[in-house]
Amino acid sequence: EKTGEGQTMDLAMLDTMVGFLWPETMGSLSFVGKEQDPAHSQKSPDLVFKTADGYITAGANSDSEWEGMCNALNRPDLICDPRFKTAQARSENIAQRRQIVSDEISSWVSEEILERFDLGGVASAPILTRIELINNPQIVENNILTIIKDEILGDVRVPRPPVQHSGQPTCVRKLAPFQGADNRALMLELGYKEPEINQYVRDEILHQPSPDD
Repeated sequence: EKTGEGQTMDLAMLDTMVGFLWPETMGSLSFVGKEQDPAHSQKSPDLVFKTADGYITAGANSDSEWEGMCNALNRPDLICDPRFKTAQARSENIAQRRQIVSDEISSWVSEEILERFDLGGVASAPILTRIELINNPQIVENNILTIIKDEILGDVRVPRPPVQHSGQPTCVRKLAPFQGADNRALMLELGYKEPEINQYVRDEILHQPSPDD
């Protein structure tokens, strides 16, 4: 309205991912001249623990979360341990804390320890394989994945758009067309006959997509 000119919007996947992850994971590297080792951050994101049957992520930042984690692991003695009694102490002794927590979690089955963490108010979640992801109850119940029928590829599983509207749910109606997918229709619209079009395809003047493309 002010200039009468529009602008091109450039949205790259790399920019999007860096912007999305930065507030959660890069706090220790945000303050120039005061950078810290991310591994020593109290909120370091690499809280991945091996269980008896898989992997989970879990974190305890506040005193109440730490207490919940210790009780869930049947280690109430760690709550008042001087090395871990306060957030500052837990940060200063982070290597010992993580080793102890890792050793304790390794003896539990994922589902059981996650349930105990949930009851104790500890932020935690399973780390899913790709196969587990598509069968995850939350994924299934929310219809996050959908099946698109494609003339060439057959049934294709794709995620729905992440932004959903209350009045009209967004969905994926079809896949992006193959290169040249509309060539025949456009040629017919321009007045060419089928025999001519077929000859152009045989002469490799006109591309006709196939399942091998």
